[in-house]
Amino acid sequence: MTHRFAIPTQDTTVIANICRQAVEQIFRKGVSFYRCGVGLIDLCDKAMFQQDFSRSLLIILI
Repeated sequence: MTHRFAIPTQDTTVIANICRQAVEQIFRKGVSFYRCGVGLIDLCDKAMFQQDFSRSLLIILI
């Protein structure tokens, strides 16, 4: 599952809320998860950021 942010963010509450929404989408009652993780890719320092809104990507690995 992936989520592409419309606007780049460094706000951890925004990122955490997206993760929570993703978990709610994939949760299945009675199914035990052995391992679940979140990976953030394509990160850059905000001082080096160029205005390209298609680059912020969050991947949730199950």
